[in-house]
Amino acid sequence: MIYDFLYRPRNILTQLRSAKSELEGLRLSMLPSAIRYDTDKVMSSPSDPMPEYGARIDELQTRIRELTAQYVKAQDAITDKALTLEGIEQEVIMLRYVAHKTWNEIALELNRSERWMFIIHKKAVKRLEKKFPEL
Repeated sequence: MIYDFLYRPRNILTQLRSAKSELEGLRLSMLPSAIRYDTDKVMSSPSDPMPEYGARIDELQTRIRELTAQYVKAQDAITDKALTLEGIEQEVIMLRYVAHKTWNEIALELNRSERWMFIIHKKAVKRLEKKFPEL
């Protein structure tokens, strides 16, 4: 479906942000805890979690690289399809799905009303569906 195609970069971006957030959380949890000077004992945990943290960090970094590549590929695919449109239809598709702008931002940038942007968007999507039925 055309909307699955158009929203794919945004969905990938959500996954990317989640993976980056998890990676940041892991990195922060690896920081040493507070040092206590009021005791003489050195306390250590029975098992060292560092190898597990390291493995998970490697997995997340690999996932982030994969998602970044998928995001770029999805953005390029939308750009290629949008370039087959003309004028304001092309601009609306590019601003909405490549630049991830809100309807209000698009309307302000193109000096039109939001309502008019919805109409143009609907026409552009129908035109894309017609040109690319495999989407």
